Amino acid sequence: MNSKLLGHLFALISITIWGSTYIVSKIVLETIMPAQVLFIRFLIASIVLTMFYPKFKKTINIKLESLVFITAVCLLGYFYSENTALTITYATNVSLIVATIPIISLIITRFIGDVDYLNKNIIIGFIIAYIGVVVIVAANGSNSNIMFKGDIIALAAAVFFAFYSYVLVKINGEFNIIHLTRNIFIYMTLLLLLKNIFSGTFTTEYFPITKMFELKMLLSLLFLGVVASSFSFMMWNKSIKIIGNVRTSQYIYFGPIVTTIIASIVLNEPITYITVSGTLLIIGGVYLAELKPKRLMTEIT
Repeated sequence: MNSKLLGHLFALISITIWGSTYIVSKIVLETIMPAQVLFIRFLIASIVLTMFYPKFKKTINIKLESLVFITAVCLLGYFYSENTALTITYATNVSLIVATIPIISLIITRFIGDVDYLNKNIIIGFIIAYIGVVVIVAANGSNSNIMFKGDIIALAAAVFFAFYSYVLVKINGEFNIIHLTRNIFIYMTLLLLLKNIFSGTFTTEYFPITKMFELKMLLSLLFLGVVASSFSFMMWNKSIKIIGNVRTSQYIYFGPIVTTIIASIVLNEPITYITVSGTLLIIGGVYLAELKPKRLMTEIT
């Protein structure tokens, strides 16, 4: 299979899996708090990835390893913000707002990257997509201040993930994909372990062992740790390595479609005219922002 085609396929599979994680995470978060869910998820992922890549090399390049750590911090910020948002707003809303990551990635690439370019499509697309975000957030704000806060936290998650992707591009070529993904997850696991220890939440009260081993909960945690973290992130990072950050990020706008359908079926979340309108604006804005000269795409990727 053509390598570029494989890169696109990896991105599509990853985003389809991630589109379903909003629903699975929301179910798990009814029993366990965000920091605890993420610790279990990342611990499982770290173990699985270590099984695939058991080699641990001595750190020689401190600068490079620091970038790996920064990448882990950005990804942890994304996950923590996303999971927190899922506890106080609709899974569909979180997915829709996170779908603005491609535009945020373009803005970051323009202002702190190596590409000094920002065409009118990007600017207009940015405005249209964020009108979609405002439509969804404002609608929830009129109903509940808590949901409004959740939508804003979801927007913060999108910013964290955009920075994660940007930094990842800088180090992707220096590591084996499994090696890099494993180290990122190990860093996140250690950071969450420290957080749980120092916050006093590393107890059975916050980690309900009996409930965690119930079939539904166990399968959900294994799905999040093995499929959605280990395998999906290996594919996503490989996609970035093959076709670049911006092209890979384009696939994020397919996520809300998956999430909206599954959330409606599993969680009975309403598909309203406002949700549909916001979805069309976000996807339309992201799509318009991606309609740029091939020369620019080559420079960015």
